[in-house]
Amino acid sequence: MTKRTKLTLPPLLFLALLTGLWSCGKFDLFEDKSKSAPEVEWVSINTINDITTVTGRVTFEGAEKVSICGFCYKSNETPDMTDNQILLDGTDGKFSASIPGLKKDSTYYFKAFVYNNYGYGITETKTHHISK
Repeated sequence: MTKRTKLTLPPLLFLALLTGLWSCGKFDLFEDKSKSAPEVEWVSINTINDITTVTGRVTFEGAEKVSICGFCYKSNETPDMTDNQILLDGTDGKFSASIPGLKKDSTYYFKAFVYNNYGYGITETKTHHISK
């Protein structure tokens, strides 16, 4: 007959392990998404017939409905939200804007963003080259 040994963690060791995982961002037991900003991702950037179309998507609405979404862009470095800003009404899905007249044979840097009363969600910078 084999004797089984029951493995138990002392409560303080369990609490220390749980706290360590949580502080490293590996465990979201205590994350409160009821008061959070929205999240956004890129869908596409295309240029056809001298019109560049940028499209983003809300991936998480956050605590409140998205009230503003938009894009910003710049031709020589990473844009901040005030550079060539395009503002659109809020959405809970995809959103797009058309930008006519960008210079051919040039590279532009874009970001998409969304906003609710708890803050902004912003994408990484996307690079787009417009051919001759």
